[in-house]
Amino acid sequence: MAKSRTKAENNNNKGSVVTLLLDSSFRKLENEAIAWRREKAAAAVELMAAAGSLETREKELR
Repeated sequence: MAKSRTKAENNNNKGSVVTLLLDSSFRKLENEAIAWRREKAAAAVELMAAAGSLETREKELR
């Protein structure tokens, strides 16, 4: 009986380790996705600023 309990506990511990690894991997991917979105948002702001500058320059040239 003690042997089967130990085996069950070992299996439970293995499950816990796998769960922790999956949680860690998911958090890492989530953080990478957040960073990617921030980079894209910053690039979009730069593009809008450049477009605004071009529009202003175009008006000045008219």
